[in-house]
Amino acid sequence: WHGRALFLPYFWSNSSPMKALVSPHQDGRIIAKLLRSYNILSIDGSTDRNPKKAALEIVRELNKGTSIALISDGPRGPRMRLNKSVIYFAKKTGKPIMGFTYSAARSKVMKKSWDAMLIPPLFTTGYVFSTAPLFVPASATEDEMEILRQQLEDELNHITKKADELCGLEEITIGDDEKKRRINK
Repeated sequence: WHGRALFLPYFWSNSSPMKALVSPHQDGRIIAKLLRSYNILSIDGSTDRNPKKAALEIVRELNKGTSIALISDGPRGPRMRLNKSVIYFAKKTGKPIMGFTYSAARSKVMKKSWDAMLIPPLFTTGYVFSTAPLFVPASATEDEMEILRQQLEDELNHITKKADELCGLEEITIGDDEKKRRINK
């Protein structure tokens, strides 16, 4: 999820290629530079800038064996709602989807941000979880793709909640309700 993006570089080893979809906006350039220091290259694109070019590059890179990091609920949200583009890319390429999340004890949360960004302190206990690999058949209909999208979203939300509980954090709300935010206990 967008609010859990800070640990992206740590979910991946440098032994295999990875690229991340990053906004071509100014804040995205900062993120792209940071990711490069971890040997993760960027694919420039967003919903309103270069979406077709980015989609073609994602498919091309997946077919070459590159892993692609997509933050599936942002930056416009709603938070913790899976965008169906992830399902589309899996259908188009036959590659599995793996969702990752983490939580850490004593984390700070950007309470006024739409995504409730989790910022873990150094040297704390944390948990990282992944979903089971999800394959989307090339023959999947729109209805079947929506069922798989919902299953993946539910599984990712479940493991995020589990990680937060293990770290003593209150549950974050899902969706459009911006008034309820996670707070530290």
